[in-house]
Formats: sequence, C-alpha cells, structure tokens
Amino acid sequence: MADQRVLLGWMRRATLLAVVAGAFYAASRFELLEMPADRCSPLRAIAPGTTLVVDLQPRNCRIGDVVFHEGAQGELRIGRVAEVLAGGLWIVTDDESCSVPDSASLGPVGFERLRGRVVLRGNW
Repeated sequence: MADQRVLLGWMRRATLLAVVAGAFYAASRFELLEMPADRCSPLRAIAPGTTLVVDLQPRNCRIGDVVFHEGAQGELRIGRVAEVLAGGLWIVTDDESCSVPDSASLGPVGFERLRGRVVLRGNW
C-alpha cells in the first residue's frame, strides 16, 4: 500500500510538471490577437472583432492558410495563401471593399517576412 502512495505522488508531480511545461510552450508559441473592430477586414472569412489564435512559428504553410506577414515599412498585414512558391508565398485578399496590398501588387512574400499563421478563430 505504501508503494502505491509513493508511486501516486510521483505520478502527480510528473503530471503537474507536464502541464506547466505545456503551458509555457503554448504561451511562447501562440498568441491571441483580436482583429480591430473599427476597421474593415481584407478577408471575408474573418470579420472585424474576431479573436484569432496565431502560431508565431509558422512552418509548412499550405494553400488556404490565413497568415500574417510584414510589409515593406514593417506594418503587419493579413492575407490568405493562394500558392506556395519556391521562394515564398503568393498571398491574396478577397474583400474588394477593404483594399490592402497583396501579392497582386507586391509580388510573392518571402518566408522570412511571415510573422504568424492563424490556427483558430472565434468570437468569444
């Protein structure tokens, strides 16, 4: 019986350590961002005021992914990946009423300019 209590104590400590490590990992890799409620969104699928969970270490972006990238002046832009090229991504927007420069006017966006990939969105 005593051996089971010792084992249970170690299992509780290991579980707590795993939870704390997971929380630190999530906090360092992901960020919550809210789209400005007072501005338009260049993507129809993301309404103003939507809360986004963003992966700050985007890898292996695919067609259809919503990404944040840095503009020439350091500004943060959002768009959807339309094509994956050897040297970067072709990023587009789909709401003509909210004009934001995309690859049609800027050309491909280099991988080094990616700042995040949206992994979850919601209005909570």
